[in-house]
Amino acid sequence: MSVRLAFDLDGTVADLHTALERQVSRLFPELELGESNVDELAVSDVADSPSPETQDDYATDVTFRRLTEARRAALWTHVEGIPDFWTTLDELVPGSLARLAALAQDRRWEILFVTTRPPTVGETVQT
Repeated sequence: MSVRLAFDLDGTVADLHTALERQVSRLFPELELGESNVDELAVSDVADSPSPETQDDYATDVTFRRLTEARRAALWTHVEGIPDFWTTLDELVPGSLARLAALAQDRRWEILFVTTRPPTVGETVQT
């Protein structure tokens, strides 16, 4: 019997939060990031609970939910222009992917990664 395991990547295996927070700091240095801070330059555009239609799949963290829709769009446009962005993400638990790969090889598991990552310049999302 063959075992297939599927994993989401961002926020479960890969540390997308830290990478996005770094990009937010670069794009909007006037913002102070953190749970208690709001994008004060456009508070009227900030929704307390963004609707599913406008909330990015990745923007579930309070830091990103509190960015205006325009700033979230600017963030994703910026990320899409970073060569090989997806290959730069750290593991949430160091060594977890190597351990998973070893287990998969030893037990002959098929590993699938499930994601809705947008394409960026450079390597494909699949890579």
